[in-house]
Amino acid sequence: MNKEELKKTIKNITDIKTSQELLDLAFGRARNKKEKDAKINIVHDILIDRLKRIIKTFPRIDTLPSFYKELLNNRIGIVNIKKALGKINGAILVIERITKTSKKKELRHFYGRISSLIKDLDKDLETIRNAKKQLRELPIIDPTLFTVALTGLPNVGKTTMLNILANTSAEVAPYAFTTKHINTGRFRHGLLEIQLLDTPGVLGRPKKNSIEEEAWIAMNHAAHIIIFVVDPLQGLEEQLRLLKQLKQDRLFIYISKTDMINKEKLGEIIRRLGVSKIPILTSREELEQLLIENAKRYYKEFLRKQALSP
Repeated sequence: MNKEELKKTIKNITDIKTSQELLDLAFGRARNKKEKDAKINIVHDILIDRLKRIIKTFPRIDTLPSFYKELLNNRIGIVNIKKALGKINGAILVIERITKTSKKKELRHFYGRISSLIKDLDKDLETIRNAKKQLRELPIIDPTLFTVALTGLPNVGKTTMLNILANTSAEVAPYAFTTKHINTGRFRHGLLEIQLLDTPGVLGRPKKNSIEEEAWIAMNHAAHIIIFVVDPLQGLEEQLRLLKQLKQDRLFIYISKTDMINKEKLGEIIRRLGVSKIPILTSREELEQLLIENAKRYYKEFLRKQALSP
């Protein structure tokens, strides 16, 4: 599923009403009918139509790119979504059965059973409504673009770097966890286009909160390379501990705020970081050149694979 298909799929998810709204809509329309069977049929048709729309328009979880599946799982839980969709789908079958068996009984019997069934879906409808909201809030990334994740401890300068490179205006503040979710931007050099992901700060602790989890999801499921941003004004020990937890085969270190320290301090930090054997960058120019060189290699390989594919 490419970016445009994903945007269209998310946009087309139907309006998801509460159980009471569904009942009010169906019973309200039924009041305009005189015959009992006509009332039953209109309630049946409206409820079946609304519930089927939910099943039909909500994207199949298994077809979503892994990046989106993991983000959705982090925010709501894929199991919860699948259970809710399954229960809604099961309710469609029950409505059909109730309708067939209720035409020989009193209308209040039909209304009572339908009310009980739909009210029992209230939590499931809320789960899918929340899933729709979360999907619409997720960053829409282009899987065909060379993608770079900016990571590091909270408040080390990741968002500032994004704003400079991509000319964006994401929120920056002098306290931890300003970035609650993933910010995106594009860095362009001639015809080259590079996708930047500004991830929430991570602390490297064994038990991560949901905000930190999103950073790891971006690194593991979307990024081709990772820029580990080091703040020379923060304690280096904690940053070194976090650095050791990252996959180093596609990792680069960028030291931010170098204009705020002297050459001796910068040299000491480079020496300590150098033990990791990971390439270290200390200027915006070096960073931009790194992005350009890696993007060129990526697109060259991308085009080669496309040419070989049948």
